[in-house]
Order: sequence, then structure tokens, then C-alpha cells
Amino acid sequence: MVKTYQKIIRICIVTFLTAMLLCPSFGIPSISTKIIGNAEADYVDVSHDANESDIVEDPLVPGWSKDVRLTNTSERSHNPSIALDSKGGIHVAWTDDLGDGYGIYYSKSTDDGNTWSILRRIDKGDASSIAVDNNGTVYVTYFKREGSGDSDIWYSKSGDNGYTWSKYKIVDTPCISSVPKIVIKGNMTYLVWSDKRDNGEFEVYYKSSSDEGMHWSDDKRVTNTPNESSMPSFIVDSHNVHVIYQEAVGNEYELCYTNSKDNGDSWLQPQVLAESSPDFREPVITADSLGVLHVVWTDNRARATGWVDVCYKKSADRGESWSESIDISGHLGSNTSMPLGRSFMSTIATDKFDNIFIVWTCSNFTYENGSLVRTSNDIYYRYYNIAESKWSNITRITYAFDGGRLYPKLITDEQNLLHMVWFDNRNGNQEIYYKRSLCPVSEKPIAVTLSLNQTTCKPSRYITVSGNAVYNNTTVLSANVFIKILETGDEWNTTTDSNGDYSKTIIAPDTAGNYTIRVTITSGNHTGWKLMRLTVEEESTNGGTTNGEQAGGGEGKIWFNLNYVLGVVATIVVCIIIGVVLVKRRGKQTAKVKEKEKPMQMLRCPKCRKTFRVEVKPKPFLVKCPYCGKEGVMK
Repeated sequence: MVKTYQKIIRICIVTFLTAMLLCPSFGIPSISTKIIGNAEADYVDVSHDANESDIVEDPLVPGWSKDVRLTNTSERSHNPSIALDSKGGIHVAWTDDLGDGYGIYYSKSTDDGNTWSILRRIDKGDASSIAVDNNGTVYVTYFKREGSGDSDIWYSKSGDNGYTWSKYKIVDTPCISSVPKIVIKGNMTYLVWSDKRDNGEFEVYYKSSSDEGMHWSDDKRVTNTPNESSMPSFIVDSHNVHVIYQEAVGNEYELCYTNSKDNGDSWLQPQVLAESSPDFREPVITADSLGVLHVVWTDNRARATGWVDVCYKKSADRGESWSESIDISGHLGSNTSMPLGRSFMSTIATDKFDNIFIVWTCSNFTYENGSLVRTSNDIYYRYYNIAESKWSNITRITYAFDGGRLYPKLITDEQNLLHMVWFDNRNGNQEIYYKRSLCPVSEKPIAVTLSLNQTTCKPSRYITVSGNAVYNNTTVLSANVFIKILETGDEWNTTTDSNGDYSKTIIAPDTAGNYTIRVTITSGNHTGWKLMRLTVEEESTNGGTTNGEQAGGGEGKIWFNLNYVLGVVATIVVCIIIGVVLVKRRGKQTAKVKEKEKPMQMLRCPKCRKTFRVEVKPKPFLVKCPYCGKEGVMK
């Protein structure tokens, strides 16, 4: 029995070694280059749950939240507008093709976009504009199509956080009236729009109310030319009403400006701010706290038709004179990083320090096999720092995987956070999205450096994160350092030392994939951050070496390759089965050999005289001749 087991063990060892020779990497755990997971900036769906925040850090856009999808309907959601109230509440209105045709819908957030109210339908209509007065009353204007094909201007207001709405028709003409814009300044409410009451061509009109929209002035014509005037945008300061619009010139459009110092009774002779161009101007105007006017629009005069740019100019004397145009979108010049791009649908806002913020949609292209192919269609951002008197670099702030981001709207709050809405068809259907900055945009950031002692490692290994913090060329001492893996939410804290340096050992995730490590450093009112990618490679049985030290004890997480363990166990079982079979077969073959080696003796039959062989046995034993059958006894 002992010899049988020894034979089985020897056969198992031989079989295992044979497998090792046939597959050298068998049984050796190693690094695989297969990377699973990703760190793409995607979106989060609004939850409407007061206990669950919708604001999540965007791993690809430092200082911004991920895109928040405010709607998820079966129909098209589009044309959003945004406003803030005096308490920081965010109000959004848009058009949605639900139920009985186009309707105006509304949602709000009272906690910086962390949570949102459920969607509420206000009225039938399209192309809404929203504003909030000092009492928190919300005003929404829009146009509503009538049965005859004409459309009129309506407005609705709510004093109970959007639960109920009072509706009023404020422009009633036998023609098309469209695209109203509303502004509230003090106790005054102002409105501009365009309609076709004059000779069938669009002209811009204006009216105002001094009693929260209960009574309105007469319609006052802003433009009066033989050409079509449309797409108005306006702002009201303490002195004037400032209006910009696009004026048709043949098949092209000019960008024009006018203002009124007497509440619309008379208007300045229009000024042409940009000469004719075949593309729509899409102008937007705003003003800062000093009364400086800022304008952005779409322009293609600098390049071939179709390659449009976002341009900017300003007036420091309330529209009397204007600066030269500036290309904001960065497609012009020899150093541009986006030579094949179309930038359009821009919007502009200022903060309480008079910094300027501009966002726009940009479609980027490349040549493939001689044809233009669109590579992205996302929102870009740029700002002017008033303290440093310079424009920032261009930053891409959305990274959707398909579709386009359209008609962004931007606003700043008292904390100097930027809030943005737009509509988006990344999932094959148009929905409303929201995004905001995570930190005040007007503060100069702390300059943060970041390095990892290894950027590729195995699961659950120790990683050292280190770097330095500088503000205005001065090291930042005793600053708070927050280290976070964005995809897992794991966090570690430390502080900078007397040299402004920091160092912290963290533990890599226990699942293979690409991860984003973000270091945020805060000191007083100043904040800075830096991102770096960490690749955790999947352990496998393909041969190789190990990176990093395994995190142990209560801190770490022990990682087992289940497939590897099962493979070894299965191989051992197979070896045992093969060994048993081979031992049995070998035993049978040995028995047959012993039969052939039995001692034999030659005998001669006394009767027939023939010889034959017999097996030698203990005597006496019986012998019989195989030829004649004679029997005898060997003694």
C-alpha cells in the first residue's frame, strides 16, 4: 500500500512539472496590462432626495462638478434659462415637449445645486426667460402659439417657491411674437422681444412694469429699419436700458447696439458693433458693478464661411464707444490649439469683483481620409481676471461621450460660484443639464504640485503622495491638505510643513482600473488643487513581477486571485486522478510479466514419445500429455 502511494506521488510530481514546462507562466501570479474601468467625466441624474447630494467632483475638470441631468423625459427638453434669488436659490426654467405640446417647466435648488425640487409645469409655451425679484417672487416669460399660427408673449409668476403660478398675456398682436427676455431691477420689471407686426419683418420691442407685472407700459418699438431685427439681449443699469440685436443685411447679419435713457420713450441711433456676417450673431450683453458693458457674439469674418468664432468687446462709457473685438475662442493665430473648430452659442457673466466669465459651445474637427470628422462638441470656458488684467487659458469643462452641448446659460452668485445650464442630446434625447464651480472663481488659486512615487501599481499597494504649495510666490505653511481618490471616495488628510511641502502614504484601490488622485490645499480663503492619474493593474497568472508593497494589517485589504487558486486546485486533482489510473495499469502489466517467467520443465511421454513443457510445481503433482492424453505423477 505504501509503495502504491509513493508511485501516485511520483506521477503527480512528474505531471505538474510537465505542465510547468509546457506553460512557463503557470502558477506564477503577475501584472496584467489589461486596464478596466475609466475616469471619464460623465453625468449624475438628479435624485430629488434631500439626503443625497447631486454635486460630485468631475475627475477631468478641476474645480467643477460633474454634469447633473435635471430632466429625463421621453420628449425633447431645451432652451433653459437660469436665475438666482437674494438668498442664493437657483431657479431654472425650460421648454419640454411633454403632454399637450410644448410646455414651460421649472425646478429650483436652495443649497447650491446639491438637491433640486421636482419638475413642475407652468404653462404651455416655448423659449422661456426667468428672473427673481428681491422678495423671492419668480417671473418667467415665454411665447405661446395661438390656434391661428400666431404667437403672443405671456408671463407667469410664483410667490410660493413654484408650487402655484399666476399667468398673464402681456403682448397680444395678430402676428408672431417670440423670444422674450426679462430683467428685474429694484421694483421695476423690464421686457424685450421681437415680433412681426410691422410689414411682416421682425422688429425689437420693449415694455416695463413698476408693480410686479400687474400693469405694463405700452409696447415701445426699439428698432425701425427696413431690415429684420431679431435675437435681442438687454441689460438695465441705473441710467440706461441697453439692447443689442442682430440686423439682417441681405443674407447676412450685423451686430447692432442701442440704448434708452428715458425708459424706452426714445432710443439712440443704432451703432454697428460688428459688420455683416453670414452666420447668426447670437449676441449676449451684461454689465459689471461699474457700469461697463460687455458683449459676446458669434462671428466668422476672420475665417472662411462656416468656421465661426466667439468674439468679445466692451464699452466703459455706457455705450458711447467700444473697444476692438477680441477672439475669445482661440481659433485664430499660429499658436492656436484648436484650428479646426466652430465656436458659437456663447454667454457671459460678471462677478462682484467685476471679473468676466464666458462659456460657449465648440465643435472640434480633424481630417480623416481627406474628410472632416467631428471629434467633440462640448462647452469651453474662459475668464478675465480684473486684478491681473489678463485672460485665462481656455478650459474644456464638459467631456460627454456623444451628442452636443447647446445654448449654455451662465450666472454667478454672491459666493462667486459659477452656475451653468444647457441642453444636451448625449443619450439620443435632448435633456437639461446643470454644472457649477466647486470653489469661488475670483480668488487666485494656490499653486499646487503633486507627484506619486509610482503611477502604476498592484491593488491595495502603498502609494506616497507628495508635493508643495505656493501662493503669490510664497510657500504656504500649515495649510490643510486633502487627498482624495475621486472614483472611490477614499480620503486622507495632512498639512504642509515649514517649507510648504506635504507627504502622505495612501492605499491604492483594491480593484484594477484608472483612478484620479486629487490633492486640494486650503489656507484661509485661498484654495488650490491638482490632479494625477493612478493606474491599478489587474493581477493575473501571466508571468511578471509585483509593483509596490502590499498594504497589510487593519489598514490594508488582502487581495486574492480566485481564478489562480481554483486553477492550482484543479490541476492537483487532475494529477491525482491520472496517477491513480497509471498505477492501476502498471500493476496489471507487471502481473502479466510474472506469468511468463514461471519455471518450466521438459518431459517426454512414455506412450507417444513426444516432448512437452510443464510448469514446475511442488511434488508430487499430476502431469498429462497434451498429445495422447497419457497421465502420470511427478514424484
